[in-house]
Amino acid sequence: MLRKKILSISLAGFIIASVLLGCGSSTVVPEGTEKGLNEAASGAEEIPEESKNAAAGFEAGEWRRYSPAISAEFGMEHDINSDAFTAMANAGEPYDNNRWIQMFRDEVGIECSYKLISPNAEDYQQKLVLAMTSGDLPDIFHVNDLALYKQMVDAGVIADLTDVYEREANPTLKSIVEGEGTGFIDNFKFDGKLYCIPGKMPSTNGYSYLWIRKDWLDKLGLEIPKTMDDVMEVARAFVEQDPDGNGKDDTLGLSIDENYTVFGSMGIFWAYGGQAAGKKFWSKLEDGTVGYSMVQPEMKGGLKWLQEMYVQGLLNPEFSTQSFTDIGPMIANNSLGMFYGCHWYAGQINGVKSEIPDAEWIPILAPGTDGNPAPVYASVDMNGIYCVRADYEHPEALIAMFNAYTEKLFGEKNDFENYFACKENGNLWQSGPIHMLDADVDIEPFREMKKAMDEGTLDTLTGVGGSYWKYIQEGDLSYKLMFGPEGSCFELVDATYPDIFTWNSYQGAPTPTQSERWSSMQEIIDTSYIKMITGEEDVDEGFDKMVSDWMAAGGDKVTEEVNAIVAGK
Repeated sequence: MLRKKILSISLAGFIIASVLLGCGSSTVVPEGTEKGLNEAASGAEEIPEESKNAAAGFEAGEWRRYSPAISAEFGMEHDINSDAFTAMANAGEPYDNNRWIQMFRDEVGIECSYKLISPNAEDYQQKLVLAMTSGDLPDIFHVNDLALYKQMVDAGVIADLTDVYEREANPTLKSIVEGEGTGFIDNFKFDGKLYCIPGKMPSTNGYSYLWIRKDWLDKLGLEIPKTMDDVMEVARAFVEQDPDGNGKDDTLGLSIDENYTVFGSMGIFWAYGGQAAGKKFWSKLEDGTVGYSMVQPEMKGGLKWLQEMYVQGLLNPEFSTQSFTDIGPMIANNSLGMFYGCHWYAGQINGVKSEIPDAEWIPILAPGTDGNPAPVYASVDMNGIYCVRADYEHPEALIAMFNAYTEKLFGEKNDFENYFACKENGNLWQSGPIHMLDADVDIEPFREMKKAMDEGTLDTLTGVGGSYWKYIQEGDLSYKLMFGPEGSCFELVDATYPDIFTWNSYQGAPTPTQSERWSSMQEIIDTSYIKMITGEEDVDEGFDKMVSDWMAAGGDKVTEEVNAIVAGK
């Protein structure tokens, strides 16, 4: 947008001076303003509106640009020997000079290099801790563990980003970081100060779906289940009525996996009011305080339902040791009728579709007990946080990069198709030194395809929706089940998000007692849940004993600490 003004040389000089914000000899201006400033100096009549003091903030589409360029060393988990990174390198885009690295250099003025890089989170964290203790942290780095984040804050080794975030984060970035939940970013503040930028992810990842063999339902004359009682009866029919038609007693009603309280199968508990969500959900209680969801009595309903399913032989007996990838073989051998899972579990169906080409799988929202879908209890999703070394002279550089990053993917003038994915790497978006995603990133392709289907223009659809439709037309069943214009997970999401969501009441760093005892405290819960589900313990008695043991092990103290933090927000 242009603002017409008759400018004098003195005004141009004032503008140029006003964007020098103490960054050494680097001239710092909003993206795209050099041309306007040069024209202003020569008496031009037009100047971009964004040519203003950077301290006043950046509008959507703007970001800070450094001239001359500055440098920044990064820490990040990247498996640079993975197939995706190798394919990109072979195509002329090595991990340290791919299109994201080039964009940050050419359009932001930051020369990016990696000081600390590791293929997995555990090894990376070990190296990061060593770098912290030796005083050799990268300039900007990713942190996965909020306990480590708290240690870094206490040690004074990371920069206070409160002012630079408020001053320089543009509306596109802020809408992504702060767009979900209530006061999400406050979870990362200590004494009112922000020391990181969360790597925001779409919280639609938090949905729980029941995946069903629709062709088995049709063969047995059954309806799609609408309640948890219905789910149990469908599971019974799938076990007892030979839906695969081979005359053998070899079918399973329902499968869950070892992550049943972490993701995927949480809808079982939601149906009964239990607020399971990744072993980290703090529920708002009737008295106005918060409590850890896994020790609240509402969890009993889901445990009792699972126990009944297990005892009757309707649930996979090895669930506590099976990963979600073990679903694939069960699907492939035509023995599984239903499973709970996230939208990406569709990949397990797609991976073995040639084994049972006539199988028809459909997702439905996790059923409740009254004929309506269960509510969704979710944390605002993120993939770690980003911190800046305390003595790095350009703490605002992280904001500049995220401004540019989010504009490239989600701004009004985005270049999504060039930066989100490529032939060599479907996860190009996370192949640079920083990344985050907008809450609607997975909904938009569905909406584009749905609109095109209604208008009869699917075959000419372009953009991300067009790419997804191409994958579907080429036979990719996972894209059809996840994002397709009919009968997909995101058709269900689009109709319900965020109306059926209840957000986590606390997502901050571990409290002192959590840091010391949480692992053993969670083990009390995990062990007790297994005993209750498998019938080794009565649910009511076992649950009450578990809560008592958990409180004695530190639960009462953790609850007190979390409530003090929440009350002080």
